[in-house]
Amino acid sequence: MLYSKLSYTVLAVDIGTASISAAVSERGSDGKADILKILRYPVRLVGPAVPRHNGGEQTIALFLSSFKKLFAEAHKVKRKLDKIVISFADPFFVEKKLTKKILRNNAKTPVSHEEIKDLIIQMEKEACDGNQELVVGGREIILMKVNGYLVGNPVGYKGSSLEISAAFTLVSKYLKDYIEQAKESIFSYVEISYYSDTRVLWHALKASDNLFEPALVIDIGGEISSLFFVDSAGSIEHYAAMPFGIRTLERRIAAFSKISFDDAEAILKKFTIETLDPALKMKIAKILDIASRDWWMLFKDTMKEERIPKKILLTGGGAGFSIFIETIKLNFKRYYDMEVDLQAMKAEAFRDFLKPPDAISGGGDVTLAALTLYAE
Repeated sequence: MLYSKLSYTVLAVDIGTASISAAVSERGSDGKADILKILRYPVRLVGPAVPRHNGGEQTIALFLSSFKKLFAEAHKVKRKLDKIVISFADPFFVEKKLTKKILRNNAKTPVSHEEIKDLIIQMEKEACDGNQELVVGGREIILMKVNGYLVGNPVGYKGSSLEISAAFTLVSKYLKDYIEQAKESIFSYVEISYYSDTRVLWHALKASDNLFEPALVIDIGGEISSLFFVDSAGSIEHYAAMPFGIRTLERRIAAFSKISFDDAEAILKKFTIETLDPALKMKIAKILDIASRDWWMLFKDTMKEERIPKKILLTGGGAGFSIFIETIKLNFKRYYDMEVDLQAMKAEAFRDFLKPPDAISGGGDVTLAALTLYAE
């Protein structure tokens, strides 16, 4: 268990490209989370809602206003928090994995906390080297070694060398500052831990027994489809990000049907749950058929000659769209002569650890569920 205290109040925040989603929960010593409130703030990063001029400033302003509302609403639910954990989706993070080995001056002296701390600080500086706009938001230690031997905690061990491998989540300095400022007036005493979707996905895969088998994970979000490789050793690699997501489908519907984005979003939802009238359903199906082909060609160009595992996990908002499932199955058979083992990964995989069990659901909330349950 992450904490020794009987229960902790956690605010988990998933920053995606279509919305900022959050969960206020009480995390218990039994490994379960009592969900007190779910908060959502839609974000539109592409389209008329974002002016062409000063687009970066407008995007930051959107995030800032959403976070001010989020922290204010969370405070209404729970006046005191123990922890805030935030995850960034593509393209809001850069992940760097570094390994650094040093030769110690005195092999007979036990490794100290200060030595480890100094080495990690050096690695953080190297991770940000050459880019002043990025800062380390979070880090995760992958492994540590003394004299080449793997150890859980090097403190107290004696040896001539110390080695650390870690994954660093780099985020925009300005975005991080805005989030911290928005938090300061309400939860100034609470520390924020930052993660990339890659690291949170690793915890989700591990918890759902999908980690120690080669697989391709396709996370279809609001604006981005992210691709990850999982190997049999339990490692996960962020392979690529494709500029095509659920919002892309909405823009296609809006453009072809000459309607607003809001109307297109409502139509796409009705199409997904099969509540459109037959005539409109046929029209939308034709638009989505063309869009799905475009998504596939982008996927095929991105993968190039990469060897693809037979097992594919589809997650994100796209996990609930049959059009993506059908497109993947059909085209893997057509282009690669592969009968893939395609599985939709949704937040329902964690229902036994959530109270109520259906508090967080769907492919788009896998990150939020995993962040709520497993982030430190």
